Amino acid sequence: MNKILIIGNWKMNITFSEAQDFINQISALYQKDKELFQSKISFGIASPFTNLSAFKNINIDNFVLVAQDVSANECGSFTGEISACMLKDLGVKYAIVGHNERRANHKESNMLINAKAKELIKQDIIPIICVGENLSEFELGITKEVIKQQVLECTKDLEVDKYVIAYEPVWATGTGKCATSCQAQDISEFIRSLVSRDCHILYGGSVTETNVVKLINKDDIDGFLIGKASLNPEQFYAILKEVALNER
Repeated sequence: MNKILIIGNWKMNITFSEAQDFINQISALYQKDKELFQSKISFGIASPFTNLSAFKNINIDNFVLVAQDVSANECGSFTGEISACMLKDLGVKYAIVGHNERRANHKESNMLINAKAKELIKQDIIPIICVGENLSEFELGITKEVIKQQVLECTKDLEVDKYVIAYEPVWATGTGKCATSCQAQDISEFIRSLVSRDCHILYGGSVTETNVVKLINKDDIDGFLIGKASLNPEQFYAILKEVALNER
């Protein structure tokens, strides 16, 4: 069984000073139940680039630093871009690529996402490759066709132990709607059939303390990509604790 990985995605929220307050609060909560988490869960925060240095000295053994995106270019005249080597220098261990908001708002293609993943892997950073269908695709019943194309194109020429896939149905992201545990398991199992049984697969889409227990007990879900609930240290910690107490 893959070790459980839980990532909070702050998106464009939380200032540097707010991040420091969050760290103090989550650290205090973690220390109370430290033994509960040992060897069971790795967790981290995908913070805006401006906050990454705030996490450098966080005193949590299971914590990993995560970036929200990366440039597909190694270096050069690319104003506003952040390279994989810059992230590595800050201690980043994972980076999200292909989030549906990047796909929609910045027209990112599977080919570009694949290029970003390759840049990360060169720097020993694990890409979290996001895939997922939108509402119309879901209603048309073509979810698996969409997912298959995204997975195969985004992971082209990548070694399976070098990346993580996050299944985030677009219709469930930030909407308060969550795929049922059976739906999430079905697609996660399908993704695993496309790549490898050893692939680490996360589910994202309105994950809460209430629904996380049903999800984590599914065989092909190895963790979560959490949005809104990760902005509040108590809500995020409640999810972590529920998973630790109920992990399969």
